[in-house]
Amino acid sequence: MHQTNQSYKKWPSAKMRPRSSSTLVALLFLVSVKAEFSPFDIVDEYVKQFRSGIGNLCKWSDNYSYQQRNYDKSEFNATLALGGAEEYDFIIVGGGTAGLTLAHRLSEEPRWRTLVLEAGGLETTITEVPAMQPQLQTTAYTWGYKTCVQKHACLGSVGNMCSVVKGKAVGGDTAINDMLYTRGHPRDYDLWADTGMKGWCWDNVLPYFKNMEDACVEDMDRKFRHYGGPIHLENLYPSDPILAEHFLKAGLESGLERIDYNGKEHLGLGLPQVITKHGKRHSVAKAYLKPIKERKNLELSPYSQVTEVLVSPITKEAHGVTYVHDGKVFIAKATKEVILAAGAINTPQLLMLSGIGRTSDLEHFGIRPVADLAVGKSLKDQVSFVGLNFVYDPLHEKHAIQHEILTVQSDLYSQSVGEGQSSKKEGHHQIKEDHHHVKEEHHDKEDHHHVKEEHHHDKEDHHHVKEEHHHDKEDHHHKEDYIVVKEVPHHHPDNYHHDKDPAIEIVNVLEAKEKRPPLGFDIRYETNDHSFIPQIGVSYEQELLQRKEETIKQGSQMHWVNDHSDEDIIKYLRYGKGPLSTTGLQLIGYLKTEFSRDKTDYPDVQILIKKTHPKGGCYHFKGANLKKELQDIFCKPYEGFNVEIVLLHPKSKGFIKLNDVDPYHQPYINPMALSDEDEYDVSTLMAGIRKVLNMMNGPAMQKLGVKLVKEKIPECDQAIFNDEYWKCAIK
Repeated sequence: MHQTNQSYKKWPSAKMRPRSSSTLVALLFLVSVKAEFSPFDIVDEYVKQFRSGIGNLCKWSDNYSYQQRNYDKSEFNATLALGGAEEYDFIIVGGGTAGLTLAHRLSEEPRWRTLVLEAGGLETTITEVPAMQPQLQTTAYTWGYKTCVQKHACLGSVGNMCSVVKGKAVGGDTAINDMLYTRGHPRDYDLWADTGMKGWCWDNVLPYFKNMEDACVEDMDRKFRHYGGPIHLENLYPSDPILAEHFLKAGLESGLERIDYNGKEHLGLGLPQVITKHGKRHSVAKAYLKPIKERKNLELSPYSQVTEVLVSPITKEAHGVTYVHDGKVFIAKATKEVILAAGAINTPQLLMLSGIGRTSDLEHFGIRPVADLAVGKSLKDQVSFVGLNFVYDPLHEKHAIQHEILTVQSDLYSQSVGEGQSSKKEGHHQIKEDHHHVKEEHHDKEDHHHVKEEHHHDKEDHHHVKEEHHHDKEDHHHKEDYIVVKEVPHHHPDNYHHDKDPAIEIVNVLEAKEKRPPLGFDIRYETNDHSFIPQIGVSYEQELLQRKEETIKQGSQMHWVNDHSDEDIIKYLRYGKGPLSTTGLQLIGYLKTEFSRDKTDYPDVQILIKKTHPKGGCYHFKGANLKKELQDIFCKPYEGFNVEIVLLHPKSKGFIKLNDVDPYHQPYINPMALSDEDEYDVSTLMAGIRKVLNMMNGPAMQKLGVKLVKEKIPECDQAIFNDEYWKCAIK
């Protein structure tokens, strides 16, 4: 069991530009209001609307189902012939980590025009809440991909098909993932260089890693880290510091030091390093697009899905793309390059749809081959095992009291620091949250890195696309201000209402209260009356309050997210702290198991220690496509934690190929997980399980009374938690 534009409205002046959301509540007291409303009324209403936004996203996520659309050219209005297509120097397909980084760099040259085409929409104030990360996995912010039926893995998933979660949003995976920042081991890059990839050895890429980060993390190995880059890094502090402290001690008992796992040392345990800013998700869209929103030579077209790369059969050169936006087909021409940055799934799919791939596979679907290349081959996926759940005895009274003291100290310190003080010592400020090893630091930069996946996949022409909403909805206007593109009229705004983020309406209200100009209103939305939205929010709030005392049904896994107090919400909005600012992750570890055949410090598994919630044990399984019977087993409410074991260097190889010629249909994804002949992958995961169990049986964890949750998987019931059982459970 494993998981594998806006319009052209400009800001009136620098003073009117949006402030950081971390100063949200403070700003509310500065807003001019009518005399009959007190500042407390405004804060109360704001908190209600914010809670409603969270509730709406939870409800949307729980009820969302992916609906496959069909691409029929006859149904689209082809607006442009190639001769009349708009021309750019560079066209980037995919607005994720690689795409937006390239867009930032290319647009530094004012003579070059760059177009970014992204199939998804923009983030919202609600999607940047770290605690909402699991909910995003089952929404239109992802592609909804699944593997084909697997023989050696995914046997606990519905249909024996694992979910393949990929971001469909401006920001790509950084808009929906768990925000973790991990560089990897130097040997990973040296192995790439050994295969002939010049320039990718560790010594060559390290300067780029350093330049892009603005690291404010604990235990920082300063020789390998940097301040001042666009990617803001912070520590995710344990929500249960007592558990984290004992786990660190258990690591020491096993020879694992506390480390900066993005520094020199790579075996050990450490606080999670995440791409957040003041406790809020800080995607590459915020890191790379927001600072350059005034550049006239960069255009972003969300909700624009590329359907083909236009390649000359004679010269074999790409000269443009076709894409669909708002129910119309467009063509965009590139005078210099078409850059595919659409990700590990969509890039090969787009190449094959464009005639680049194995000739036999392409001809099978009637696609004229342009180049016979092994596109989609050698697919590797880092599978993980999520079946290790533990409970521990109620904390001893002294521990409980100590925990309360630490919480109070943290709150008092936060208040003394205030929201605006990010005193930067060379770009970094430290906040001591308790007297363990837990020190919190705030900083300014995020994850992205030099991932330059260049091919192109997402194509379509941009044309007068004005960062609108596209078929997918009106979700752009209440977002951060990125870049805009030209406007494409909205003839069918309700076509894809199913994929519309309901939190967007709430975000409209929230951002109006912040006096922030919208990102991408077109003329119709600027004149809309949004007075009905507060009523929607209030009524939904009442519904949530009524359900607060009800027993949480196992099928509705995440409604406890709405149980946060007003104090929790204000703490998050003002200080970026509290339960809304965390994903439940306590620690990260890199281990070398006894099964490793390597003689160096090359780790073969990663472990993620996550706190479970007493009202929803399946918090960490959201979006995993688990069978109902397994959810009933592993989602029972209990106070404990889960240890996920990630296989870092899988030997199994799979492939991606086309299912058909429809660009709207998902490709055939077959990772062939855990299929290697010598069972290296399964054996490594089993060795990781044994290592974790040994740590749990050590003195440090036994002081907490840690016990394995012995809920058996029915198909593996013949074994008694021995190697045979774990081998079955892994699959």
